[in-house]
Amino acid sequence: PLVDDTVVVRSGLYESRFSTRGARLVGASFLRYRSMNPADTANGERKILDLLPRGESMLDNRILVGNDTVRFDAYQFTASADEVAVDNNGATLTFTGNVAGRAVTIVYTFRADDYRFDIAGRIGGIGINGGTLLVGLGNGFRDTETNIAENHRESGLVTKQSDTDLTRFGSLDPLTRTVIPGPFEWVAVKSKYFVAGLFSYDTTRTDLAGRIGAVIADVEDTLPKKPVRARTAVSLPVAAEGEWAGTLYLGPMEYDRLTAMGREFDDVNPYGWPGFRTIIRPFAVAIRAVFVWMHHTLGLGYGMAIVVFG
Repeated sequence: PLVDDTVVVRSGLYESRFSTRGARLVGASFLRYRSMNPADTANGERKILDLLPRGESMLDNRILVGNDTVRFDAYQFTASADEVAVDNNGATLTFTGNVAGRAVTIVYTFRADDYRFDIAGRIGGIGINGGTLLVGLGNGFRDTETNIAENHRESGLVTKQSDTDLTRFGSLDPLTRTVIPGPFEWVAVKSKYFVAGLFSYDTTRTDLAGRIGAVIADVEDTLPKKPVRARTAVSLPVAAEGEWAGTLYLGPMEYDRLTAMGREFDDVNPYGWPGFRTIIRPFAVAIRAVFVWMHHTLGLGYGMAIVVFG
């Protein structure tokens, strides 16, 4: 049987938990934020916000080579450390394993003061025709807001080609698969105030620079009739050398951090018509960031946050 050990990566901002089964992300806590869901209150104190649902994961990879599809989480990986403390110099966590007879290495590189981390992978014996890597972005987020219905309405996936495009989970059909063809520079799964965005693009190009080939969203639930989540994955090409790379932003929609990611990631919550977004975006996202901070740090309801902000 596979040993499913957990490696904890911690900075002053976050605690990320990785499984040695498939080198996947199985937990993401944000230490400056508290869950507003009443179910996450113990002894009158709100718990630290943990974004991934119990039993779910992200970065659960599958490799497609010819007619074969192989899941990484069916194999045991060895981690370079049992735990990682991220300081101002950053830190790395390396997983090595053997997937269906092919040597695999995955390196995660973390920053102490940012919610982004870099991903670099390599798989041997892929063949001259290369393959396709499917990178999992999870099955939606935990319900961490007081108004769960509103959080569900705002949840969906966002793609960035020339413009950003939002597909709400509620617009999908139960028990169906939706495929959105790229190429995309980034793809994100979002709730009202938190986002997981995977970036992969060619820095030498200015047009159609995205390396993400497509998005696959599977709605696995029959109820509710308007889905509130979908199991999402993106496809990345893997050349004969067997290498892939990307960056994952996983955290709150703080305007300065979204802007720093570039590639119009601050438009991950598209507002209005495309022609007006450039004007509206800085105001809308900045106000949203203030509300997020007041809501999760000061414990104010959004109605009260609006009053205080005004």
